[in-house]
Amino acid sequence: MIVGAAVHHVLHVRALDRGCCGSVRGRRRLPIMEDGQVSKTGSCIQVSGGVGPDGIEMAADNGLYVCHLNVGVWLFDAHMLPTHLIYSADRARHDHITNVALGGADLKTAYMTDAMSGDVLMAKVPVAGKKLFGLS
Repeated sequence: MIVGAAVHHVLHVRALDRGCCGSVRGRRRLPIMEDGQVSKTGSCIQVSGGVGPDGIEMAADNGLYVCHLNVGVWLFDAHMLPTHLIYSADRARHDHITNVALGGADLKTAYMTDAMSGDVLMAKVPVAGKKLFGLS
């Protein structure tokens, strides 16, 4: 399923692979060549646990905000290294965060949905979201 956008000729895709050790959930990185073909796909993020990443949002610095069920929302930098974790203080009620969107005037407010409670959570974040193509 394609859930990201092309950034510097790279497409980020949510992936579920099945191997000998069960399922591995993560984000795939697909470089796009000049002729539009995809080349040398690889895993850029892999998370632990039985349930993996869900929602994804691009950060202004070409990093990613990634929802991780039962954990929270990770912020990965442009090198796909984790820098921050956003989670609810009420973990018993909000541990199924499945989607994230960045908004506000400075695009530094994260709006997150919890699939179990139906609540929308908000948090100030250190890195702005990337402006959508056509809205710049």
